[in-house]
Parts: sequence; C-alpha cells; structure tokens
Amino acid sequence: MIPFLDLSIRNMERRDAPKIVQMLASQGWVVDERILQPYFNLDLSTSFVAEVEGRVVGCVNSLIYGEVAWLGNLVVAEPLRRRGIGTALTMAAVKACESKGVRSIVLNSVPEAVTLYERTGFRGFVQLERFAGFVERRVGDAERCEVEDLTGLDAKLHGYDRSKVLHSLLDGANVVRCRCGENVGFAAAKMVGSKILVGPILTTQPEERLYLRLLSNVVQPFPKDVHVKLEVPLINPPAMNACATSGLKGTRLNLIMVRGKEIKSDYTRIGAIASDGDLG
Repeated sequence: MIPFLDLSIRNMERRDAPKIVQMLASQGWVVDERILQPYFNLDLSTSFVAEVEGRVVGCVNSLIYGEVAWLGNLVVAEPLRRRGIGTALTMAAVKACESKGVRSIVLNSVPEAVTLYERTGFRGFVQLERFAGFVERRVGDAERCEVEDLTGLDAKLHGYDRSKVLHSLLDGANVVRCRCGENVGFAAAKMVGSKILVGPILTTQPEERLYLRLLSNVVQPFPKDVHVKLEVPLINPPAMNACATSGLKGTRLNLIMVRGKEIKSDYTRIGAIASDGDLG
C-alpha cells in the first residue's frame, strides 16, 4: 500500500454528487443522484469524500438512527485503489458516527471489501444473496399503500426507527401490502437507472407464499423487460425460495457486517433489504 502525501478527507457537499455517481456507476452500481438524497436531506456531517490533488477520488456515506449507524457507498476510483484511501474514508465515517453517540455501525459489504472492513474493526453478521432477473408471473393480489404504512414494522424488525430515511429513500416507489391469514407483509420497489430495485420486503412472520405475492405484485407497474434486483438474507429460507420460484437467479453473496455493539435486527422476517445506497 503506497500512501498519498496530498490525500485529504472532507465532508461531502452537493457539488460532489455528479462525480460520486460517476464513480459508483463505473463499478456497476445501479445509481442516479437520488441515491445521495437521504444524506443531503438529513446530516452531511458523517459523509465524506477523499481528494487527491484537488480531485474527488473516493466517497463514503453514513446515516445515524439513534445508537445505530449505516455506512454505505464506499467507493474509490479504480486507478487509486489499495493506497489506503478506502481505509481512511471508513475511519473518518466511523469516528464521526461514534462522536455522535453511535454504538453500532452496520454496512453491507461485497466479498472484495470484507478484508478492508475487518481491518477497521467490523465483523460478519448476516449473509445476503443478491437475486436478479425477471419475475415470471403475478401471484395473488396486493393493495397499494404508503411508505408510512410500513415504517412501524420496519422499526420493529430492525430494532431502530428508520422512518425519516425511508421516506426519502422510497420517494416515488411503488409500495404494496399483502395478507395471508393473520400474516401481513409490505414491499417497496422503484426504478433506478435501468433496473427495478426491490426492498425492503417485511413480514410479520416468514412465509414463502406471502413473499412470492409481495414480490410479484410490487413489480407489476414497471416494464416487463426491465431487470429486477434485490438482496435477501440467507437466514430467511422462505424469502430465498420465493425468489427462486419467481424466476430470479442468485448472482453473488454479500455480507452485512457490524462494528461495536451487536444489533438486534430480525433478518428472519426481512425478505429483502433496502439496497439503495446500502441503507439496510
């Protein structure tokens, strides 16, 4: 690792958005500038960019939910990787969050970044499988609802209130609610770039039939020839089975990691995380 003598880390600003989106898109992320809106809307003091010779070459974002923070959108320009920039950005975000009373910091890591995060004090918590493809058919019915309708169950399953971020993250999303007997579930999906991003999917109890109904109905308003993408906890087999039954294919494994105090999120009832910007 060759460090840069002129590397500087500063807080992210709105003027950085086009460059950040460009870097994220160059790595195959499904993004547009809306991915950064929750950070601009809430608190920029825990989001950072790295500069070398006055050029933005890296980014990291984080959002605080009481004593829990989510870290995401860590990216470093391809030619400058393995120079310590990712570590410097990660630690800047960690220190900023901890200075605000955060006791648990959570992130969603691709396999290639696990070692970096382990070096900065993170440990594995829950594995995710990314599914992609086309949902083959509609199963059952669902009713349209609002983001506000799912925030109560979301807080219960995650163990902290994400309502402010979800309203920003899911702005313009299709949100649906389904029932199977006493079991109730919610799902959200929206178009980002050329993909349909699905998540979160939340249920009062894990049930394959309910996950299949939620997934097949939440994508209905979108074009049929557009790829669907979502990330599903491996510890939720009914949700995994529903994805396979719907026609989606597993493409890779990611890992939710935690630094600090253990979190109490119940991923056995979370059928898909809200993957936009790694907000959990």
